[in-house]
Amino acid sequence: MSLPAPTGANVTATCVARSLVLIVNNYGTVPRATFYDFTVTNPGGGNMKTTAGTFTKANATQGTWTYQIHGLYQASPGNVWTGQPFQGTVVC
Repeated sequence: MSLPAPTGANVTATCVARSLVLIVNNYGTVPRATFYDFTVTNPGGGNMKTTAGTFTKANATQGTWTYQIHGLYQASPGNVWTGQPFQGTVVC
């Protein structure tokens, strides 16, 4: 089984005066997904996962930030399948 990227996902992404704000407005839909994750990657390549659906960073590093939403399926405890990403970027 494979999981596609979320359909209908929507993220508001802004960076004004190096104040980064990312808000998941809609995680979208992935058939068979039991939950979703939201990951933010800084310009240096470091990943930060958040379950809250929001990410804020005052004095954000300059460059291109990437965000991804994945649908996840828990087949059994400790066995989680990760779907294809819905992805976007914002420049600070």
